[in-house]
Amino acid sequence: MRISKRSMALFGLPIVAAAAMVTGSANPATADVQVGKDYVAFCFPDFCPPNYPYSCNGWMEKRADGYVRGVWQSADDYAISCRGWLERKAYNPDGTVKYNWTKVTDYYYVNSVQERSGYHWNGTNVGTRLCLENLGTGEKECSTGVW
Repeated sequence: MRISKRSMALFGLPIVAAAAMVTGSANPATADVQVGKDYVAFCFPDFCPPNYPYSCNGWMEKRADGYVRGVWQSADDYAISCRGWLERKAYNPDGTVKYNWTKVTDYYYVNSVQERSGYHWNGTNVGTRLCLENLGTGEKECSTGVW
């Protein structure tokens, strides 16, 4: 089951994302990182937040300089295997598509853990989105992107 970005905000995912940032690496400084408003999550019917954790979820973190990275995790309670990756899309200065959504990272596999990509440049006319796949069900979802 796919959870919309609106309902996820009600379930407190930004709090989870903020807590994850506190435990992140010292470079860049935590104060320079902002949580993106770009989330993807899966849960099982009748086993969704707020009473149960997401089986798989991911979100974007954005630094003050515009660089972004993806964060993926799966719930300890269910030991669900998921994989995530980042994709990028670019436009030409005239507004035509330079290239459509293209995978720009390796796969990040999570099973009762959390993984982060490295930071990726977002510039003029270039956006990055986060993708997630539940390996048990084959369900896939990509976010709208951070520009």
